[in-house]
Amino acid sequence: METLQTSEHVFRCCTCHRELPRESFNRSVSKANGLYPICKDCRSAARLRELALHPERVRARNKRGEDRYREKHREELRARDRARTAARSEDQRAMRRAQRARRRKELPESYILQGLKQRCRDVNHVSYADYGGRGIRVSVAFDGEHGLDRFLAELGRRPSRSFSVDRIDPNGHYEPGNIRWATPTEQARNKRSNRLLTHQGVTRCLIEWGEITGIPHELIRARIDRLGWSIAKALTEPVRRRRS
Repeated sequence: METLQTSEHVFRCCTCHRELPRESFNRSVSKANGLYPICKDCRSAARLRELALHPERVRARNKRGEDRYREKHREELRARDRARTAARSEDQRAMRRAQRARRRKELPESYILQGLKQRCRDVNHVSYADYGGRGIRVSVAFDGEHGLDRFLAELGRRPSRSFSVDRIDPNGHYEPGNIRWATPTEQARNKRSNRLLTHQGVTRCLIEWGEITGIPHELIRARIDRLGWSIAKALTEPVRRRRS
């Protein structure tokens, strides 16, 4: 059964006998004019009737057609799957990189570093006068995209929530070689307001010398300030015990 041609651009369907343009017919390489003899509407209606009457036969035929297509285009389909998998893998890698970057920004050390910069650079910060106002600076090594990485390479991760960044030289800057993690006690003993005593080449604050020598730090202060003793004598003279 051939499609009836009535004009140069209009064809007649062999089922409904309508005169339709070329676009209303499916292509068929086995036909002389290159068109299937039944229009698309009639073929769709026939498929629906067959699907309603013989669904298993339609599914089996579709399955055979899919198998033939896969067998004919096997390499093309494999290449397409590999490309899709590679694109998905690249998207997953980009997502993981973004997640790592986000987690790195959310590290506690990130907020600590930001706090150092604020009190040293922001004139509106409540502690600016004690830091940036008296010349304390944060090293430019801790700026930029990899500033946090360099900060962590210098200090490592914070041991616990009780630790904070301390400057080894309280009058120095936040820079490599002059920062450490310190407990509140270590921070308090490294304040510039502490009284430091040097004995036998060792410099410590007054309270630390009291713990080391076993002499109350108030007594050490009184020996130096009120009695005029030397630091060596104040730290080495045994404490006289009162007789009961």
